[in-house]
Amino acid sequence: EGLEQRYERHRRNHLAFGAGMEAMGMSMHVAAGHRLHALNTPVVPAGIEDMKIRKRLLEGDGIEILGGLGPLAGKVFRVGIMGAGSTKENVLLLLEKMEAALKAEGYAAPSGGRAAAEKYYADTGFSTESKA
Repeated sequence: EGLEQRYERHRRNHLAFGAGMEAMGMSMHVAAGHRLHALNTPVVPAGIEDMKIRKRLLEGDGIEILGGLGPLAGKVFRVGIMGAGSTKENVLLLLEKMEAALKAEGYAAPSGGRAAAEKYYADTGFSTESKA
């Protein structure tokens, strides 16, 4: 794959994930331009218990995301999108399953996260996957 291509794959998948989260009405804890491409920290929506979402994802879909630590416990999700797991397919699946888990817990997303990420990929020409 090469180092530059790997960096670009992680960057694009991070940006697509962020676009999906924002479309679902969720903000990211870290300001744009200061975020790590491999570790995403969307803010847990008001009225939603992070552990319930994380449990739904793990038990229902085999997807593990973590919660915040210390003062961020219960306030953010920690979502790793890195290495061989940093793929367009995984980002789209994660957004789809995360939106379903949030909906099951009473959160009404203003629009679809997966659709927003697909639009981001289409707009940036990221239509193929690189192998890690």
